[in-house]
Amino acid sequence: MWIRRTTVFFGALILYLICLDRGASFWDCPEYILIAWRLEVGHPPGNPTWQLLANVTSHLGGSAEHAAVMINGLSALCMALASLCLSEIIYIFLRMSLLRRGAVARSSLWASLCAACGALCYAWCDSAIFSAVEAEVYALSALLTALMLLLSLRWAILRRRGRIAAARRVLILTAYLAGLGVGVHELNFLVLPAMALIYFFWGSRRWRRSSYPTAGWSLLLFCIGLTTYLLIPIRAAANPPVNEGDPSTWSAFKNYYGRTQYGSKPLLYGRTPYSKPLLQERLDSATGELLYDRYAIRQYGDGKKEYIYPRELDMWLPRMTSSDPADIEFYEAWAGMTPDEMTPVEASAVVDTAGQQNGRLNPETGGREMRSTFRPTYLQQLRYLAAYQVGYMYMRYLLWNFAGRQNNIHSTGGTETGNFITGIAPLDDAMLGDQSRLSPSMREDNPGYNRYFLIPLAMGVIGIVALCRRRNGRRVCAVVATLFLFTGLLIVVYLNQDPGEPRERDYSFLGSYMAYAIWIGCGLAAIVRSLLAIKTKRPSIGRMLRIVAVTICVGVPLQMLTQTYDDHNRSRMPGADALARTLLEAAPRDAVLLASGDNTIFPLWYGQEVLGLRRDVTVVATPYLSADWYRIQLRRPGEESLPLATPDSVPPGRGAMADRVVEFIRLNNPGRPLLKAGRDGTLTPLDTAK
Repeated sequence: MWIRRTTVFFGALILYLICLDRGASFWDCPEYILIAWRLEVGHPPGNPTWQLLANVTSHLGGSAEHAAVMINGLSALCMALASLCLSEIIYIFLRMSLLRRGAVARSSLWASLCAACGALCYAWCDSAIFSAVEAEVYALSALLTALMLLLSLRWAILRRRGRIAAARRVLILTAYLAGLGVGVHELNFLVLPAMALIYFFWGSRRWRRSSYPTAGWSLLLFCIGLTTYLLIPIRAAANPPVNEGDPSTWSAFKNYYGRTQYGSKPLLYGRTPYSKPLLQERLDSATGELLYDRYAIRQYGDGKKEYIYPRELDMWLPRMTSSDPADIEFYEAWAGMTPDEMTPVEASAVVDTAGQQNGRLNPETGGREMRSTFRPTYLQQLRYLAAYQVGYMYMRYLLWNFAGRQNNIHSTGGTETGNFITGIAPLDDAMLGDQSRLSPSMREDNPGYNRYFLIPLAMGVIGIVALCRRRNGRRVCAVVATLFLFTGLLIVVYLNQDPGEPRERDYSFLGSYMAYAIWIGCGLAAIVRSLLAIKTKRPSIGRMLRIVAVTICVGVPLQMLTQTYDDHNRSRMPGADALARTLLEAAPRDAVLLASGDNTIFPLWYGQEVLGLRRDVTVVATPYLSADWYRIQLRRPGEESLPLATPDSVPPGRGAMADRVVEFIRLNNPGRPLLKAGRDGTLTPLDTAK
């Protein structure tokens, strides 16, 4: 047991520490580091459990310069512990099904070997390493997912042994971890259905009176776990320099947790690409004419507002919802959504004075004219779901991890970058065209060029087939399949992703990869069981079969390691630290830097809040300028910076709201240099900014 645990934990941790980013990576990482270091308020919905743990960890380094590497190290430790917990899960599942006592000689040793190898397949897969070497929440989320599932299995074992009191304590602890998990990421909720199946299969199906205290304590501990969220409004009320959404009041906190600033997309029923907001029809009291100069808005009791769209264009399970012309072209390519193949519809154009959706009044004829437009067919919606959202934005990532990866260049849908491969040339050429025509920088010289030859994927399929042959195995397979579906395909349906993601999103599905690694461990066990079942009278053949079994088990994760160990080595990679220093040190005294995009805003915040660079400079995040709370924050003086004059409301006029606010800032803050900060490290005066 200790050999398996030590091998998995240190096998994962050593690789992560070798590849660990010594500074702040791009995207959300600089923001996460600064909110942990100074307990500030980051983007919704907040991650207070992670934030508190990372705050303690960041100060163990002794100085602000070491905060980033300490928090990165926390991710490495959490992912290594998640892999350790996964090895325990696989071991328990194998002892329940394929390698039960007496099934093969020394079944516990073989179960330990297969469990360790299955867990290392997860620890050394592409997406796990990516999340383990940077300051993000996904490593801790993976740890809680694995730990909650492991505790559920521990509960089942204790009940089987008649240790009811101990089982109840484990259940209460699991509830507490579930509450804490809410403050890490909502992904932790997705393990609950798999846990419910464990309780159903291996627990009592009757509610006895003695269960009430356990349920009460579980609910109490769950609520105690939720209290980490008190950190958000408490810190927001202190007006820290970074205070996104300013959730210091109940209504603001509710909007913050509900992510209202990001808008919403329909999930089960709603608008489609040619849906346009309806105009509000109103009567001019002076002239008696009908006016159409504003959009109709629906307002809810909690203060939430949204545009009203024509109901004639609404559909069930809408997948294609964006009205951006570029996105509509994308839909045409992926789903065949062209006007001649869509459903023609006569749609409303206004909300009339009676509050009903209707056509626009034609003053010449006196009649109402509906708008002729189009709506996708259900077949086109399903094509987009299957081809892009499931196939491209999920299955491609799954196959990256267990079949092979073409390269680590961000993909926009072409055949030359970011696809999965198998390493088997005829198959790859059939899928993506002749791969030999690609330059070496896109193939063998690219660190993301990983060839697994379908071996890990095949092991998982073998595991599924082997489990389904026996009753206990089918139960195990059902639990794992539930985890796989809820942390994979159902996330795809919920996210309802639009075209043009700015980066790859494989880290969202770590729970699904964890489930597949369980199947890999079961597949290895099935092969071991088959090899050891071969009867022979010659000891040398028996030894050879055991050597073959060990070689297969160890060979699968080692083959993955040889392909992935160089993919994510960030130990010498320049990151957000360098960009922050370049931009801030080049800025004039008391300058105002306009930044747009996470890879510019967050490094600048990190440079000021963690590294203490040039706090006289005011960083303005232009995407937030349309929000009242952000303009109010800019008016407050910083720790070393001057207050910035901003408008009470967005000035009227044409063009983007942010541009109108920027113009107000330029005119009302004389003497302060106004510059645009570029992702390439350049500063451009506003007068020459494009």
